[in-house]
Amino acid sequence: MVRMGAGDLVYVPWPETAFAAAHVLSVDEAGDAVEVKVETTGAVQRVPISLLRQRFVREDGVTSQDNTSLDHMNDATILENLESRHAKDDIYTYTASVLLAVNPYKDIPGLYSDEQCA
Repeated sequence: MVRMGAGDLVYVPWPETAFAAAHVLSVDEAGDAVEVKVETTGAVQRVPISLLRQRFVREDGVTSQDNTSLDHMNDATILENLESRHAKDDIYTYTASVLLAVNPYKDIPGLYSDEQCA
């Protein structure tokens, strides 16, 4: 189990988006639950540590072409990386030798151009 402390950056389960970015406010005495503050809403809630996912913030906006290079590889960070890449029209992302493709639902100029396919 990962140890958590006040100030740690985490993802918590969230109904609307699968996960929400949060930070740990405190850890209970038994060490099995934490109080977190969700960054988008300001909501404070108690969450079992087993439901948290570690989070790393990249201030430069760079995404990972391969999910295996993420600082914390878990379901929440993979979804966040895919979402960030999709927003930049980078619809292809590897996870080791597996290629993940997210449908852009639009034409992306140059995606299948002669230069790109050469």
